[in-house]
Amino acid sequence: MVSALAAPLVTPVVALPLMWLLPARLDEVDLLMATFFGFVFSLAYGYVGMLLICLPLFALLGKLRRLDAIRLCLGTTLLGAVAFTWVLSPEPPTVPALLRIFFFNAACSLAVCAFFCVLAEIRIRPLART
Repeated sequence: MVSALAAPLVTPVVALPLMWLLPARLDEVDLLMATFFGFVFSLAYGYVGMLLICLPLFALLGKLRRLDAIRLCLGTTLLGAVAFTWVLSPEPPTVPALLRIFFFNAACSLAVCAFFCVLAEIRIRPLART
């Protein structure tokens, strides 16, 4: 499935601008290094999320005959944000840091899933049952 391989490529497009909006004091060299590692990490993040969250949910919704883009995007966004926030949260979690990480992960998960739905031509609404 080409769409599952291509969809995570959108993750750096969403993650890098969001990363630059986070408050940090970096000089030019540090910003260049952070951009490189942010690109590599977000690409890996996109493929892991596609493999572990989006594709299993896609298969489950398809098996239940409830597959549509809204359900898939909503489920992937919520599951991806919760799962990756749990993995990436700082040791003593503070509420602002947790919310920042949660919304960052939700935005990346939604972008990957929405792009996957476009590439896989998943309908916004399911077909009427006959």
